[in-house]
Amino acid sequence: MQEEYLKKRTLYLIERGNKTTVSRDGPSVLIERKFSAPVRIPADYIDKVIIYGNVELDAFSLTLFSSKYIPILIIGRHGESSIILPYSDGIDNYSKYQKMMIASKKMTDEFAMYAYKHRVENQKKTLDSLFKDIKVSAQPGENSYQAMINKIKPSEFLWQIVKVIIRNLFLLAILSKVLTAKLDPHIGFINQQSNYGLIFDIYYILESIVDFLTFQFFYEDGVNIDFIKNPDMNYERLQMLVEKFESKREDFDAQIRVIITEILSYLRNIKP
Repeated sequence: MQEEYLKKRTLYLIERGNKTTVSRDGPSVLIERKFSAPVRIPADYIDKVIIYGNVELDAFSLTLFSSKYIPILIIGRHGESSIILPYSDGIDNYSKYQKMMIASKKMTDEFAMYAYKHRVENQKKTLDSLFKDIKVSAQPGENSYQAMINKIKPSEFLWQIVKVIIRNLFLLAILSKVLTAKLDPHIGFINQQSNYGLIFDIYYILESIVDFLTFQFFYEDGVNIDFIKNPDMNYERLQMLVEKFESKREDFDAQIRVIITEILSYLRNIKP
Protein backbone atom coordinates (compact mmCIF):
# COMPACT_ATOMS: atom_id res chain seq x y z
CA MET A 1 0.00 0.00 0.00
CA GLN A 2 2.79 2.45 0.90
CA GLU A 3 4.62 1.74 -2.37
CA GLU A 4 1.45 2.42 -4.34
CA TYR A 5 0.97 5.71 -2.54
CA LEU A 6 4.50 6.87 -3.32
CA LYS A 7 3.74 6.54 -7.03
CA LYS A 8 0.97 9.12 -6.82
CA ARG A 9 1.59 12.59 -8.21
CA THR A 10 0.20 16.10 -8.07
CA LEU A 11 -2.30 16.96 -10.81
CA TYR A 12 -1.58 20.52 -11.98
CA LEU A 13 -4.37 22.14 -13.99
CA ILE A 14 -2.96 25.38 -15.42
CA GLU A 15 -5.15 27.08 -18.01
CA ARG A 16 -3.30 29.11 -20.65
CA GLY A 17 -6.18 30.51 -22.66
CA ASN A 18 -6.88 27.10 -24.20
CA LYS A 19 -10.21 26.43 -22.39
CA THR A 20 -9.36 23.62 -20.01
CA THR A 21 -12.26 21.46 -18.80
CA VAL A 22 -12.20 18.55 -16.37
CA SER A 23 -14.99 15.99 -16.15
CA ARG A 24 -15.43 12.67 -14.42
CA ASP A 25 -15.10 9.49 -16.47
CA GLY A 26 -15.82 6.61 -14.11
CA PRO A 27 -12.84 6.24 -11.72
CA SER A 28 -10.85 8.76 -13.79
CA VAL A 29 -10.93 12.42 -14.79
CA LEU A 30 -10.96 13.46 -18.43
CA ILE A 31 -8.96 16.62 -19.17
CA GLU A 32 -9.80 18.40 -22.43
CA ARG A 33 -8.11 21.44 -23.98
CA LYS A 34 -8.50 23.20 -27.29
CA PHE A 35 -6.03 22.02 -29.93
CA SER A 36 -4.87 19.10 -27.70
CA ALA A 37 -5.85 15.46 -27.41
CA PRO A 38 -7.95 14.59 -24.32
CA VAL A 39 -6.05 13.08 -21.38
CA ARG A 40 -7.60 10.55 -19.00
CA ILE A 41 -6.02 10.17 -15.55
CA PRO A 42 -7.17 7.61 -12.95
CA ALA A 43 -7.91 9.29 -9.60
CA ASP A 44 -5.90 6.58 -7.84
CA TYR A 45 -2.75 8.09 -9.42
CA ILE A 46 -3.42 11.52 -7.88
CA ASP A 47 -2.61 12.64 -4.33
CA LYS A 48 -3.56 16.32 -4.67
CA VAL A 49 -4.85 18.80 -7.26
CA ILE A 50 -3.63 22.36 -7.91
CA ILE A 51 -5.67 24.67 -10.16
CA TYR A 52 -4.61 27.97 -11.69
CA GLY A 53 -6.55 29.97 -14.24
CA ASN A 54 -10.00 29.53 -15.75
CA VAL A 55 -10.34 25.75 -15.39
CA GLU A 56 -13.85 24.28 -15.62
CA LEU A 57 -14.23 21.44 -13.12
CA ASP A 58 -17.55 19.59 -12.91
CA ALA A 59 -19.20 18.58 -9.63
CA PHE A 60 -18.73 14.89 -10.38
CA SER A 61 -14.95 15.37 -10.50
CA LEU A 62 -15.07 17.12 -7.12
CA THR A 63 -17.06 14.19 -5.74
CA LEU A 64 -14.49 11.76 -7.12
CA PHE A 65 -11.58 13.66 -5.56
CA SER A 66 -13.43 13.86 -2.24
CA SER A 67 -14.12 10.11 -2.22
CA LYS A 68 -10.39 9.48 -2.68
CA TYR A 69 -9.45 12.02 0.05
CA ILE A 70 -7.66 14.23 -2.49
CA PRO A 71 -7.31 17.90 -1.41
CA ILE A 72 -7.53 20.71 -3.98
CA LEU A 73 -5.70 24.06 -4.00
CA ILE A 74 -7.08 26.87 -6.17
CA ILE A 75 -4.63 29.72 -6.83
CA GLY A 76 -5.97 33.09 -8.00
CA ARG A 77 -4.18 35.49 -10.31
CA HIS A 78 -3.41 37.94 -7.50
CA GLY A 79 -2.20 35.51 -4.86
CA GLU A 80 -5.57 34.59 -3.41
CA SER A 81 -6.01 30.89 -2.78
CA SER A 82 -8.54 28.41 -1.45
CA ILE A 83 -8.17 24.84 -0.23
CA ILE A 84 -10.98 22.33 -0.73
CA LEU A 85 -10.69 19.65 1.93
CA PRO A 86 -12.07 16.16 1.19
CA TYR A 87 -15.07 14.93 3.14
CA SER A 88 -13.64 12.69 5.88
CA ASP A 89 -16.54 11.71 8.15
CA GLY A 90 -16.82 7.99 8.64
CA ILE A 91 -13.13 7.12 8.25
CA ASP A 92 -11.11 5.91 11.20
CA ASN A 93 -8.40 8.33 12.22
CA TYR A 94 -6.28 9.39 15.15
CA SER A 95 -8.40 12.39 16.14
CA LYS A 96 -9.35 10.84 19.50
CA TYR A 97 -5.69 10.41 20.40
CA GLN A 98 -4.79 13.87 19.11
CA LYS A 99 -7.39 15.34 21.46
CA MET A 100 -5.99 13.27 24.33
CA MET A 101 -2.51 14.57 23.54
CA ILE A 102 -3.75 18.17 23.62
CA ALA A 103 -5.12 17.47 27.08
CA SER A 104 -1.62 16.58 28.28
CA LYS A 105 0.48 19.72 28.80
CA LYS A 106 3.56 17.53 29.28
CA MET A 107 3.16 15.92 25.86
CA THR A 108 2.34 19.15 24.03
CA ASP A 109 5.35 20.83 25.66
CA GLU A 110 7.55 17.93 24.53
CA PHE A 111 6.25 18.24 20.98
CA ALA A 112 6.77 22.02 21.02
CA MET A 113 10.40 21.45 22.07
CA TYR A 114 10.83 18.87 19.31
CA ALA A 115 9.32 21.26 16.75
CA TYR A 116 11.49 24.19 17.84
CA LYS A 117 14.68 22.11 17.83
CA HIS A 118 14.10 20.88 14.29
CA ARG A 119 12.94 24.30 13.06
CA VAL A 120 16.27 25.76 14.23
CA GLU A 121 18.20 22.91 12.60
CA ASN A 122 16.41 23.53 9.30
CA GLN A 123 17.01 27.27 9.55
CA LYS A 124 20.73 26.65 10.01
CA LYS A 125 20.80 24.34 6.96
CA THR A 126 19.07 27.02 4.90
CA LEU A 127 21.46 29.76 6.02
CA ASP A 128 24.46 27.49 5.38
CA SER A 129 23.20 26.99 1.82
CA LEU A 130 22.47 30.68 1.23
CA PHE A 131 25.59 32.13 2.88
CA LYS A 132 28.35 29.62 2.17
CA ASP A 133 31.15 32.00 3.21
CA ILE A 134 29.62 32.96 6.56
CA LYS A 135 29.79 30.74 9.62
CA VAL A 136 26.29 30.37 11.01
CA SER A 137 25.67 29.78 14.71
CA ALA A 138 24.53 26.28 15.66
CA GLN A 139 21.37 27.98 16.95
CA PRO A 140 20.86 31.11 14.82
CA GLY A 141 17.74 32.24 16.71
CA GLU A 142 14.55 33.56 15.15
CA ASN A 143 15.60 37.21 14.99
CA SER A 144 19.02 36.40 13.52
CA TYR A 145 17.49 34.07 10.97
CA GLN A 146 14.93 36.64 9.81
CA ALA A 147 17.62 39.34 9.65
CA MET A 148 19.73 37.14 7.35
CA ILE A 149 16.74 36.27 5.15
CA ASN A 150 15.88 39.98 4.87
CA LYS A 151 19.30 40.54 3.27
CA ILE A 152 18.39 38.41 0.24
CA LYS A 153 14.90 39.77 -0.38
CA PRO A 154 14.56 41.96 -3.50
CA SER A 155 11.75 43.66 -1.55
CA GLU A 156 9.21 42.48 1.01
CA PHE A 157 6.40 42.96 -1.53
CA LEU A 158 8.02 40.86 -4.26
CA TRP A 159 9.22 38.24 -1.80
CA GLN A 160 5.74 37.70 -0.38
CA ILE A 161 4.12 37.31 -3.83
CA VAL A 162 6.35 34.32 -4.53
CA LYS A 163 6.59 32.92 -1.01
CA VAL A 164 2.81 32.83 -0.53
CA ILE A 165 2.37 30.65 -3.62
CA ILE A 166 5.20 28.27 -2.68
CA ARG A 167 3.88 28.21 0.89
CA ASN A 168 0.44 27.13 -0.32
CA LEU A 169 1.95 24.39 -2.49
CA PHE A 170 3.92 23.26 0.54
CA LEU A 171 0.90 23.34 2.85
CA LEU A 172 -1.04 21.19 0.39
CA ALA A 173 1.83 18.69 0.27
CA ILE A 174 1.71 18.46 4.07
CA LEU A 175 -2.09 18.17 4.05
CA SER A 176 -1.97 15.28 1.58
CA LYS A 177 0.48 13.35 3.78
CA VAL A 178 -1.51 14.08 6.94
CA LEU A 179 -4.74 12.78 5.38
CA THR A 180 -2.97 9.65 4.18
CA ALA A 181 -1.70 9.04 7.73
CA LYS A 182 -5.32 9.39 8.95
CA LEU A 183 -4.47 12.32 11.19
CA ASP A 184 -6.98 15.13 11.70
CA PRO A 185 -5.45 18.21 10.00
CA HIS A 186 -7.37 20.59 12.27
CA ILE A 187 -6.07 19.25 15.60
CA GLY A 188 -2.67 20.83 16.13
CA PHE A 189 -0.47 20.67 19.23
CA ILE A 190 1.16 24.10 18.85
CA ASN A 191 -1.57 25.81 16.80
CA GLN A 192 -4.41 24.48 18.90
CA GLN A 193 -6.96 27.17 18.07
CA SER A 194 -6.47 27.22 14.29
CA ASN A 195 -8.13 25.46 11.42
CA TYR A 196 -5.48 23.21 9.83
CA GLY A 197 -3.58 23.48 13.13
CA LEU A 198 -1.59 20.27 12.57
CA ILE A 199 -0.64 21.41 9.06
CA PHE A 200 0.75 24.67 10.48
CA ASP A 201 2.59 22.73 13.20
CA ILE A 202 4.48 20.77 10.54
CA TYR A 203 4.96 23.85 8.38
CA TYR A 204 6.49 25.65 11.39
CA ILE A 205 9.25 23.03 11.45
CA LEU A 206 9.95 23.16 7.71
CA GLU A 207 9.26 26.81 6.80
CA SER A 208 12.89 27.57 5.96
CA ILE A 209 12.59 25.21 2.96
CA VAL A 210 10.00 27.60 1.53
CA ASP A 211 12.39 30.52 2.07
CA PHE A 212 15.07 28.64 0.15
CA LEU A 213 12.74 27.85 -2.76
CA THR A 214 11.64 31.49 -2.84
CA PHE A 215 15.28 32.58 -3.00
CA GLN A 216 15.90 30.19 -5.91
CA PHE A 217 13.06 31.74 -7.90
CA PHE A 218 14.64 35.19 -7.68
CA TYR A 219 18.32 34.42 -8.00
CA GLU A 220 18.88 31.24 -10.00
CA ASP A 221 19.61 31.72 -13.70
CA GLY A 222 18.72 35.42 -13.60
CA VAL A 223 15.02 34.69 -14.08
CA ASN A 224 13.92 37.38 -11.66
CA ILE A 225 14.66 40.47 -13.76
CA ASP A 226 11.39 40.64 -15.70
CA PHE A 227 9.35 39.70 -12.64
CA ILE A 228 10.88 42.52 -10.58
CA LYS A 229 9.95 44.99 -13.34
CA ASN A 230 6.47 43.53 -13.80
CA PRO A 231 5.43 41.44 -10.77
CA ASP A 232 2.57 39.58 -12.41
CA MET A 233 2.44 35.86 -11.61
CA ASN A 234 1.50 34.74 -15.11
CA TYR A 235 1.25 31.18 -16.42
CA GLU A 236 4.91 30.92 -17.44
CA ARG A 237 6.20 32.15 -14.09
CA LEU A 238 3.84 29.88 -12.19
CA GLN A 239 5.04 26.97 -14.31
CA MET A 240 8.61 27.84 -13.35
CA LEU A 241 7.62 27.86 -9.66
CA VAL A 242 5.89 24.52 -10.06
CA GLU A 243 8.93 22.96 -11.72
CA LYS A 244 11.21 24.30 -8.98
CA PHE A 245 8.85 22.97 -6.32
CA GLU A 246 8.56 19.54 -7.94
CA SER A 247 12.33 19.24 -8.38
CA LYS A 248 12.71 19.34 -4.59
CA ARG A 249 9.56 17.41 -3.77
CA GLU A 250 11.16 14.05 -2.90
CA ASP A 251 13.44 15.74 -0.37
CA PHE A 252 10.77 17.59 1.56
CA ASP A 253 8.23 14.77 1.19
CA ALA A 254 10.71 12.60 3.08
CA GLN A 255 11.04 15.25 5.80
CA ILE A 256 7.26 15.54 6.12
CA ARG A 257 6.98 11.77 6.54
CA VAL A 258 9.65 11.80 9.27
CA ILE A 259 7.68 14.41 11.24
CA ILE A 260 4.41 12.52 10.79
CA THR A 261 6.11 9.34 12.01
CA GLU A 262 7.26 11.24 15.09
CA ILE A 263 3.72 12.51 15.71
CA LEU A 264 2.33 8.98 15.39
CA SER A 265 4.90 7.75 17.92
CA TYR A 266 3.62 10.37 20.40
CA LEU A 267 0.05 9.23 19.83
CA ARG A 268 0.88 5.54 20.20
CA ASN A 269 2.37 6.23 23.62
CA ILE A 270 -0.93 7.64 24.87
CA LYS A 271 -2.77 5.29 27.18
CA PRO A 272 -6.58 5.53 26.84
